[in-house]
Amino acid sequence: ASIYDAYEDRLRSLGEVDFDDLVCLIGKSLAANHEAREDWRSRFDYFLVDEYQDTNTAQLQMLVQMCGPPHNLCVVGDDDQAIYGWRGAKIENILRFTEMFEGAATVKLEYNYRSRPHILACANSVVRNNTARNDKTLIPTKKGGEPVDLVVAADGDQEAQWVGRQIRKLLVEQDISGNEIAVLYRSAMQAKAIEEQLQLHGIRY
Repeated sequence: ASIYDAYEDRLRSLGEVDFDDLVCLIGKSLAANHEAREDWRSRFDYFLVDEYQDTNTAQLQMLVQMCGPPHNLCVVGDDDQAIYGWRGAKIENILRFTEMFEGAATVKLEYNYRSRPHILACANSVVRNNTARNDKTLIPTKKGGEPVDLVVAADGDQEAQWVGRQIRKLLVEQDISGNEIAVLYRSAMQAKAIEEQLQLHGIRY
């Protein structure tokens, strides 16, 4: 905080911006300059924003300035998948969308073409506990599938150890082909521990 003003002055004197300013300054500039705002609005007829649940305040301000009435705007997002609050994303942007953009319609895409009923039942039971969400239920279009096993591990290392043991069991004891096994993880940081376990068990991957 003690160097921020000097940093901003230096950027201005050089005519440069940092990464966040690429969004922030556009929103501020368009809000302050009617002529520039109208010029940019006239260039676009429609706006489409994907992963809208992960937008932040600066991105919303830029969108509002760029997309004036009649708001030819379509956003796609899922409030149940909002995971970036720690880096400034505001879930309120999607929860209050119809309030912010008058006349907006909501289309729920509840049919799921990817997962089996057991997996979707788990997902529905988890997200139902979210306190800030739009009401919706994932509906499976596929049938069958194996029951879901819930495993609770103390940390990432124990989780990786369990994964390694399970894969070895499938390969050795149940003679399942390695081509039939996949490990899905949310963050690339999880990959290292899993790789180490696969190497430990001599499993090609």
